[in-house]
Amino acid sequence: IEFLIIGDGPEVNLVKSYPYSNLHWIGRVNDVEQYLIASDIYLFSSIYKQEMMPMALIEAINTDKRIVALKTNINDYLLSNQTYESLEKVIEALKIDNIPSGFKHYDMNYAIHKVKQMIENQKEKYNWISLSRLQSKNK
Repeated sequence: IEFLIIGDGPEVNLVKSYPYSNLHWIGRVNDVEQYLIASDIYLFSSIYKQEMMPMALIEAINTDKRIVALKTNINDYLLSNQTYESLEKVIEALKIDNIPSGFKHYDMNYAIHKVKQMIENQKEKYNWISLSRLQSKNK
C-alpha cells in the first residue's frame, strides 16, 4: 500500500519521521482534486468531534472515491453511517477490501435544496413564534 499525505499541521513531524518508503508527503496544496482523482481510497482520519463541515471529506465524496473515515457525528451524516469506530477497524476493512463507496454527492443543486429547506423550516418557526406572541397579547 502506498500512502499519499496532503496537508500540513501539528502532526507533520510524524509524517516526516516515518521510516518506510511507502509514504509520500506532498504538503499543503491549493487544488487537492487532482490527487483525489489519482487515489484509489480516501482515508479521512480526523476525529475532531466539533468539526462542522469537513470540506476535504466532501471533496472526496464528490470524486466517487471509496472512503474510510473514523466515526464522528458529521462523518456519519455525510457517509450514511458507513464509518469506523477505530483505526483497528479501518485496517481490518482495508485488509479484506471492504471499503464503502457510492455516497450522495454534495453539489450546488443539493446545497440549494438544503438552503430552501432551512428557509422553510425557519418560516414555520417564525410563524409559530408570531402566532404564540399574538395569542399571549390577546389574553
